[in-house]
Amino acid sequence: MKSAIFARSYLASIVSLVLVGNASALDETPSTTEGPYYTMSSQNTVLNSSSSNYAPHLQTTEGTDNDLIHIYSTSSQATGTVTKLSGTLVNTSGTAISGALIELWEADNGGIYWYSSSSSSTNNYANRDKNFQGYGTCTTDSSGAWSFLTIKPGLYTGRIRHFHLKVRVNGTEYVTSQLMPSDEVTATPSDNVVSSLKSTYGSSGLARCVYTPTSGTITWDNETYTGQLVEDRQLVINYTPSTTAPTITTEPTSVTVTEGESATFSVVATGTSPLTYQWYEVDSGAITDATSDTYTISSTTTADAGSYYCIVSNTAGSDTSETVTLTVNAASTAPTITDDPDSATVDIGDSVDFTVVADGTSPLTYQWYKGESTISGANSETYSIDSVALADAGSYYVIVSNSAGTDTSDSALLSVNQPFTTFLNYYEISSESATDDHDSDGIPNILEFLLGGDPTTPDSSIQPASEFQTVDGSNVLVYSFYVVSETGSTSWNIEYSTELTEWTTATDGTNGVSIVTEETETEGLNHVTVTIPATDTRFFARLRVTTP
Repeated sequence: MKSAIFARSYLASIVSLVLVGNASALDETPSTTEGPYYTMSSQNTVLNSSSSNYAPHLQTTEGTDNDLIHIYSTSSQATGTVTKLSGTLVNTSGTAISGALIELWEADNGGIYWYSSSSSSTNNYANRDKNFQGYGTCTTDSSGAWSFLTIKPGLYTGRIRHFHLKVRVNGTEYVTSQLMPSDEVTATPSDNVVSSLKSTYGSSGLARCVYTPTSGTITWDNETYTGQLVEDRQLVINYTPSTTAPTITTEPTSVTVTEGESATFSVVATGTSPLTYQWYEVDSGAITDATSDTYTISSTTTADAGSYYCIVSNTAGSDTSETVTLTVNAASTAPTITDDPDSATVDIGDSVDFTVVADGTSPLTYQWYKGESTISGANSETYSIDSVALADAGSYYVIVSNSAGTDTSDSALLSVNQPFTTFLNYYEISSESATDDHDSDGIPNILEFLLGGDPTTPDSSIQPASEFQTVDGSNVLVYSFYVVSETGSTSWNIEYSTELTEWTTATDGTNGVSIVTEETETEGLNHVTVTIPATDTRFFARLRVTTP
């Protein structure tokens, strides 16, 4: 809401309201009385902590900015008709003056100034609008523009409505003046400031301090208000700025682009405004219409390659930039994939690499995908999985890109063998089902796999063992066996029954069941102990395996 930077949108055109005295000079803005309520005056200044008018908030930039209707960005809005007061500051030759300080002070909506007095009856200070800043400052920009967001001044006995303005350049005061509405000036010619202006400067002088407001919409710091506009006020002072020759403070830099891309050179210079710029190409000379601090070639060709520099000038002299180089590379060739990634079938835990080969203008960029999902960090010509899991199975492809385009590889299918399949392959057992018994030892292939056995050598010792035990005075069945740790989609559970018709799945912590799994010294093989309360003299337990 608050900002120390004023809006510049109205600078597209400036309509002078100042009467021209002769063909070569503008009439100065008339001086008027400062009045008794200048906020920054001597002992009563709001910045003097010993003053009864002391206002700590005005010691900050936010407290002296050009938004008077809010003291702080979070404060309530002042009462009254919101008014935008704006214009430009020039010298008598019409040259814009930048960096000048414009001060504004006025009465609030009730006609009270932010200015205390030893007399409680003077100015009615205690009843002021405490949401109204009352005083603000603005620094003119490079076009001499200034503006304030304030309210329509309130009336008080003895005066018509008016704004107070003071102009300082480099700390020196050049003029103190007032702006007054035309209808009140006409209706009250006896107002002491009106009569003094007319007496001293005549009707034309008075006219330079008169304004006619218009109703309209005000946009300020992205907020919109309905109020009055007092625009295009031209303040004229007798000021001759010193002129400083340009000095380039930031040199242009060399640029390398690909044919068809844009190329921009820029330069930063200090010196008295206005500064003029002219860009040159060493072999061709001055470049037509290249007359700003930035020179851009929107679509380069190889013919634009060369050496460039800029000369910055004003009435006091000129400065020449360093010469820099524009390099234009030939247009890029879009990628073409010459070797697609290959499909692969691997076991769980194995590694796998997918590789693509592509031609095209460097640099080439790579992005690998699984299905339609981007693989984070997979940005080179090879994508590797160090230890494959079942979840890695799927379709993989890569998109190769450069500035000229993209190419998409064929998909490569990664198939991941189930651990049971890997088990059969290891023992060179093929075309047999999970329930087949390759070594005829009464233990099917799937149980040989699950229990860590060898399906080519009969060995009944791998079968689960069970025995009745007494624990804390109760009978339990202890069922134990070895099981491989990586089973893939093969799952198992223990079931128990008393009559072999209905079976209950043993669940750790349920119905007194305990299931303990411990690692063994043999890598990849665990030992499982299942303890089940034996509730009957007839009690059975079995290992149930589910295959994928």
